Amino acid sequence: MDANKLHRGILLALGGSFWAAAYLIPYKAAARETSADALTLAMLFSAAVFNSIPIWRKNRKNRQPHTPSRRMTLIAACVLGGLSIVGNYAMAEALVSLSPAIASVLLRSQVLFVGLVGWAWLGERLSFRFAIGMLFTLFGLVLIKIQPAEKIVFDTQGLFWIVAAAVSFALMQLVARRCIHHINPITVNALRLWIAVLILFIPSLCFGRLPKLSLQTWFFAGLAALFGPFLSRIYYMMSLQHIPTALSTLVGMTSPLFAFFLGMIFFQTWPDAIEIIGGFVMLFGISLPIFETRKKSTGYDEI
Repeated sequence: MDANKLHRGILLALGGSFWAAAYLIPYKAAARETSADALTLAMLFSAAVFNSIPIWRKNRKNRQPHTPSRRMTLIAACVLGGLSIVGNYAMAEALVSLSPAIASVLLRSQVLFVGLVGWAWLGERLSFRFAIGMLFTLFGLVLIKIQPAEKIVFDTQGLFWIVAAAVSFALMQLVARRCIHHINPITVNALRLWIAVLILFIPSLCFGRLPKLSLQTWFFAGLAALFGPFLSRIYYMMSLQHIPTALSTLVGMTSPLFAFFLGMIFFQTWPDAIEIIGGFVMLFGISLPIFETRKKSTGYDEI
């Protein structure tokens, strides 16, 4: 792998991770003002609009460096849209019987699924060091998310739903990687979001349950849409043009670390000692496959 492509891919994945962490700030602010269903519809609509603006500007200027496959674009948008809906629905069902901390850790285990399926389907071979890095990263996440005094309860139904959510989100990464060189990520993301908006909007319109949101709620929902479904997703998809799926997913797990810094800046909340240790363990785990890949890309023999 070319060193420049590796660096670019990692920076894009880190950008996606940062925006995923930033998305939580306006989302929580908006969630205090309205219901989850209304917020989801408003956020997805705003994100679809944000994604459509660059497409409109590009078509207006008639600048098309390459022509993406329309058939592949439509298929990718429908598949990613369906997986997104299934994943979010499964996550909501899992949170009924699992704590948010447990659900978050189990959801991030999707990196294991991405690695194995990416190896079998995409031919992205995993090294021993990469596997060790994944385990360290997941262990660090456990230290960050699960408090020592927290009672850990595993519910069979909750486990089923969280595994379904993890598999759905993992498949989104794998499908995107499979067709990333034949599509425009912004176009596919916009179509995916408009499909989701229609699916949510039509029942609300038929049953007369269209949300009435204040200007402040729309502002926070718009910010959440800008940071999450727009910038974060685009950065992640663009990273797949340069680095393997498993590496992009692993680097994307730095989101809790960015959340620490944003929490300190905006809410004056400080991580405790165990969370700090967990953060360093995560960084160590993520750094193992990065340095290994960098050695190979620069031509040095592996130690």
